[in-house]
Amino acid sequence: MTKEEFYKTEKLYHYTSFETAKNILNTNELWFNHLKNLNDINELYRPLFYEKLSPEIEKQAKQEMEKYQQISLTRDFCRMGFDIPAMWGHYGDKGKGVCFIFDKNKLLDDQSSCIVLGEVDYVAPDYSFSVYFRVKDEKIEPFTREDIDEFFFKKTCDWSYEQEYRLLVKTGASGRFKLPLRDSLIAVVIRDAYVEDDNHNVDYSENFIFFQNTVKRPCLILDYGNFKGTRHLRYMNNEDMTDPNDDTIWSSIDGCEIDWESIKNGNKQ
Repeated sequence: MTKEEFYKTEKLYHYTSFETAKNILNTNELWFNHLKNLNDINELYRPLFYEKLSPEIEKQAKQEMEKYQQISLTRDFCRMGFDIPAMWGHYGDKGKGVCFIFDKNKLLDDQSSCIVLGEVDYVAPDYSFSVYFRVKDEKIEPFTREDIDEFFFKKTCDWSYEQEYRLLVKTGASGRFKLPLRDSLIAVVIRDAYVEDDNHNVDYSENFIFFQNTVKRPCLILDYGNFKGTRHLRYMNNEDMTDPNDDTIWSSIDGCEIDWESIKNGNKQ
């Protein structure tokens, strides 16, 4: 597989904490988030009206916004989706968490419940988000598709490192919407799968042991970390621990030629 071919493959990534990762594996689903939980203050505080309106209209607007829920995933773009240190720090529990790798087509198969899904567009910091609710006969009108693209799929370039791919649903239910994973999970990526004690004895980390006992083939367990100044992705072959370079399937020096089918079959490149 060439570098160009790998970039064209359709994979999506999701960073999360170790505890949340366990729940995801146990339920085999991702949960959508309410918009009030977003961490971009520009998204939370965008204006909704051209002018101040009655408390009743504002209440309607709040109720309408509460119907929307979203899932944020990461895609390959400027960097490989698993190779974004800021994402490990912000969403992967400061590097102690997990990055899931999904087959995009399998993950999004038959997602008729999603009103919109796609890449987030990053714009200049001074960009004016000009989407507002329209009011007719003392009632707000739902967003059009153009409004949704403008309001939910644009963020300032401060957030461009996230390389976000967003799924959006609109539901009248108060609970959180769920996305079934089916058989879309390709790999579980953890950092520092090997640990060393004070006596320089090397062993597997507790996180790796958990995933080793939980995930089933063909899902892979991969280790992401630094070795002699080079970022790498390693295949955990469940055998004796040797030089990390022996099982490296990607490195920041060599590029991103990854033969996933070969790795799934347990073969080194």
